[in-house]
Amino acid sequence: MSATRDAGTGDDGATPFLLLACVLIWAVAVAAKASGLAVPTYMLCLTSIVLLLVEMSRRLGLLDYRSLLVFSGSFYAFVGTTDILFGNNVLLFSRDIGALNTLVATTFLMVFGLVSLGGSPEAEAESIRQGERAPIAPILVLVTATMVPYLFYVLSIYQTANSRVEVLAGSSVGYAAVLFAVFTGLLVIISELRQDIFQVLGFRNVQRPALPPRYLAVVLVAVLVLILAVTQFIVLGNRREIMSFLVAAAVAAGMRRLPLWMLPVGGVLIWFTTVLPWLRQAPLSEWMDIIVNFSTYFGNLDVSNTEHYAFAIVADTYYSAPTTSNAPTMLDAFGTLIPQSIWPNRPMPAGEWFVATYYPELYRIGGGLAYNLPMETVINLGFFGPVVIPAAIALFASRLGMRPNSALVWRAAIVLAWLFWLRYDFATLLKSLVLVFPFVFAWLLIQRSVVTIVRRG
Repeated sequence: MSATRDAGTGDDGATPFLLLACVLIWAVAVAAKASGLAVPTYMLCLTSIVLLLVEMSRRLGLLDYRSLLVFSGSFYAFVGTTDILFGNNVLLFSRDIGALNTLVATTFLMVFGLVSLGGSPEAEAESIRQGERAPIAPILVLVTATMVPYLFYVLSIYQTANSRVEVLAGSSVGYAAVLFAVFTGLLVIISELRQDIFQVLGFRNVQRPALPPRYLAVVLVAVLVLILAVTQFIVLGNRREIMSFLVAAAVAAGMRRLPLWMLPVGGVLIWFTTVLPWLRQAPLSEWMDIIVNFSTYFGNLDVSNTEHYAFAIVADTYYSAPTTSNAPTMLDAFGTLIPQSIWPNRPMPAGEWFVATYYPELYRIGGGLAYNLPMETVINLGFFGPVVIPAAIALFASRLGMRPNSALVWRAAIVLAWLFWLRYDFATLLKSLVLVFPFVFAWLLIQRSVVTIVRRG
């Protein structure tokens, strides 16, 4: 089974029809919303996004970084609203605002997807073509060495934390830096080892004649990934960072389609991340009882307790409250990158400002809510926001993902930083890039320096 396929090899004959249908259905959704038809608006938006994902999957691959961003964003666009429109779980919501939130998010994702499809298939294929095999041992040793301070941080956090809140509080800047240094270093290694990984897993090699795979390097990378998964999922109970990394690793390996044998593995992973909130709050002695009786626990799961519902809360609050004119702008987000020790009165991120303004009791105890990036663009630019901002983001991501000799690494870095992007505010998007990209640049510089030294003898 092939793990990769050159971009543009699919039949483009259906492209105009699918994209035209996607846009026309979205236009009908706008008309439905203008007529006050909440449920039809939701269904039409969902249909347009499904068609967009089908086309992106066909042309780019479902595991392409742009397809993944649309796919992950669609959960925020639809999950919370599903409960509002069909589950009668409306809390303070109106069905009208719920449908509007879905329409805004759908517009945001559609513009991003359509602009992402505007690239050249030939350039796409050339940007990910792998050259001659490069030495991997030096950078692999460095990444392995970086695991030592990472494990020290994990042990320190685990020993001092008695609850999930304390685990998060114990996650210092140093821990985050070491964690993402390991993540990005492994992404660079996986990108270089992708043909070796495909050979070990039995995939068909599609880019160069078969060479003996570097078994030791592949096994060591697998061990490091396993250590990260165990420490993040089980020891610390964290999901978002390790899930982003695992998906980014697939992107770094150049995978565009999900092999059939990985579907059950993905199913088990999804199940585990679902049960994890209960496991991480319980001692190990109670885990088996939770797993065996999980249906009882899951029956108590309410969409209103998830970040998907918080995505809808932001929209409802903004449209119902009069103080949005005081919200931080997207330009203010650049000011949040300056350390507070240098600029004590720097602007607040929009997500933090939202909680402090509308949920002060939650803010005082250090709590927060998932935010709503599409709604932030509306607050800043009106209804031009969900058009202008995602188009700019798509152009930036597509351009970065075409860098020669390192395209897959940068694509994986975008996934690592932005996989859950629709729940962020713009300030968090910027901070994620500032956290991830310098490490990617540093590891690529180290790898290229090693290659240059080796080739010069």
